[in-house]
Amino acid sequence: MWGVLWDLDGVLIDSAPWHLASWQWLAQRYGRTFPVSLFQETFGLPNGAILRRLFPERDLTDEDIRRLSEQKEAMYRTLVRAHLTWCPGAVELLEDLRRHGARQGLFTSTPRSNVVFIDEILGLSRYLEVILTGDDVPRGKPAPDGYAVLCQRLGLSPDRAVVIEDAPAGIEAAHAAGLRCIAVATTHPPERLGSADWVVRDLTELSARSIQAWLGA
Repeated sequence: MWGVLWDLDGVLIDSAPWHLASWQWLAQRYGRTFPVSLFQETFGLPNGAILRRLFPERDLTDEDIRRLSEQKEAMYRTLVRAHLTWCPGAVELLEDLRRHGARQGLFTSTPRSNVVFIDEILGLSRYLEVILTGDDVPRGKPAPDGYAVLCQRLGLSPDRAVVIEDAPAGIEAAHAAGLRCIAVATTHPPERLGSADWVVRDLTELSARSIQAWLGA
């Protein structure tokens, strides 16, 4: 068996502008600013880590993080509903991998409420056997927990699977779990993704055969 472990935002779906807008809305609501530079530094991290950057002087409790996170994500879902689209080449690669017998799963820092919402619109679960979110593991990226658990759930050994990511924290999480990582330069420029094992412009540069040959599977 071999497989592909997917990230969601910036890899399968084009959602970054709407995440940025919802973070900026939340910041403005509390008299803060959320510059693009902070978004670029934190995109892909769990909401708790981002909120602690936004409110550095506050000792946020778990309940504070839950409440603020849901405010932000509710606005995100409102904003993105009319604009939610697959990234270029995503559906084609998902289908190609399925035809070639690859097992596929997803781990995202996005809360489960967002994943359920996205699945209802785009049908993620048609392609993905296992979907894990930041709500399902004790530590988010860059910790290895999510990708390690995903490998186990799919019955894959790390040497027979690859992670597809778009952010440095995700690459770090993949490597910490003993996995190789392909990075797509959709959210960050290629030079920020140099720690990945393979960097591509977008998913149109990949195919099931090229990934399988690269893995030696």
